[in-house]
Amino acid sequence: MQCGTCSMRRYKDLQSMGILTNAIENNDIKNFTKIVINLGRSFFSGSNDYSFTLYAESMKRKRKKIFDFLLSFHARDDEGTIAALEHVLKNQNSVPDYFVNELLKKYSSVTNDENLLFTAATVKCPQATKLLLDKGLDANAQFGDWTPLHRALMIDPDNRNEELITTLLCYGADPSVEAYNGYNCFELAVRNKHTDFVREMLFDFTFDYHLHHKLHISVLLQLGKLKSPLFHQLLKHHVEFFLDDNTRTPFSENLSDLLQLEFDYFKIIFEEYNSICCQIFENHILDYFKSEPRFRKYFLRKRLPDIERCLCGEQTVMKLNLLLHGPASLNKNVIDFISTLDSYTVFSYLSESSNQTEVTEIFVYLFIYGLRIKSSLFDRVFEEYGYCELFKLLLFLDYERKDYGVIHPSALVFYICEINSTLDTLSLGKYTVDSVFELMNYFVHPKLDKYRSREVPSKKLAIKENYPHMPSLVELARNTFREYFVTKLDIRSTQQFYTLLNSLPISVDHKKIISLETKLYDNY
Repeated sequence: MQCGTCSMRRYKDLQSMGILTNAIENNDIKNFTKIVINLGRSFFSGSNDYSFTLYAESMKRKRKKIFDFLLSFHARDDEGTIAALEHVLKNQNSVPDYFVNELLKKYSSVTNDENLLFTAATVKCPQATKLLLDKGLDANAQFGDWTPLHRALMIDPDNRNEELITTLLCYGADPSVEAYNGYNCFELAVRNKHTDFVREMLFDFTFDYHLHHKLHISVLLQLGKLKSPLFHQLLKHHVEFFLDDNTRTPFSENLSDLLQLEFDYFKIIFEEYNSICCQIFENHILDYFKSEPRFRKYFLRKRLPDIERCLCGEQTVMKLNLLLHGPASLNKNVIDFISTLDSYTVFSYLSESSNQTEVTEIFVYLFIYGLRIKSSLFDRVFEEYGYCELFKLLLFLDYERKDYGVIHPSALVFYICEINSTLDTLSLGKYTVDSVFELMNYFVHPKLDKYRSREVPSKKLAIKENYPHMPSLVELARNTFREYFVTKLDIRSTQQFYTLLNSLPISVDHKKIISLETKLYDNY
């Protein structure tokens, strides 16, 4: 019987809530007031506290009069009010400040719940934060290993952050307290790219010329990247910098930041913190070689994003020179680091930001100090610059043959590099149409003619109608020489072929023909 009574009461309550919600929707303050008074205060007590739903609905609809009446009628601190406060804080972007402020002003005891302060900091609500602090909440209250100031510094920075952080500091928030990741508030401001105003304010609150401080080197590196005046100010203080080996700060981050510094800042870091520079490179090397060889390509892509991009500035050679002429331990680590780089990716980034001469200069430097060449690099260089000086240089160097980095390999590049290949054995199907047609400037062959005849008409138009049916004597002589040269001297690699070819006492023009630098036809 009691169960039936409860169900009936619940049914009537839901009916009443439906009528009240409809009154809020229609902004019917008269009907809303009448119904609430008839229901009495008991309607908002016990387990069936509907105050939160009515608060939320009135705020959603922006019904100030209904909200004010509900606030005066339901003048009590309870779970519904706390829920309403949390709701407006978490949805403050869609809820006007009026409702936030009125809720906080009306109720005092709920502000003993410090979670509200943490919520206000999380959603960047400076006015609510100030009201809560005025009620007596502790600006240094701990939420696990966080304080409200930590939370304000961890969220995406904007103008509201400045006001919120200023408010917390004015109410006694301690910027020297470390967060869970070991960073103090000044470090968090730098790492999370807050404004100059926030960084400088926290600097003034944190540092004293007469005290000893310890900071992560990553903070100094990032200030150097920003060319911030705080970089030089930190160096004047009694600050001990150290390298964080915590997994939350990947080694690649410090390495990337170091390499991105302009040379003047880079030189200061190198001269003042030489041992840390050495450790940064060593950590990367140890991390790289701990991974299985077959996974190292993925290690580079996942653990070291944009490392290659950092080497693409005009000051790259100057930086590497400085590093390589440092202590022997650093010299070894830098050479090992260069050997881990992806030559294809380095070239792709370099060619975007530098001219051909600069690219060649940097690559020659990297080759000298151990950059490994991938076969895909031949295609990439040829695609970008053609048969250039850098491409010729690659022909004299050893390279990794098992490489699947090229999306559109060149048939001509393959023929140039694979000195034992012939058109009879060359599989044309894996190359682009343009790449195969390019061979027609070097060869007259039935296989190419047949390939041409079955391609789309638009491509046929690119081939001159007077495409020869017989190879020239120069082509026949070139092909015969290449085959004889390889067989006679038992040449087994591209490097051997072009090194020996270069040493022959023949004219430069003949060497260009044999190496396929010179086109024999003008067919495509």
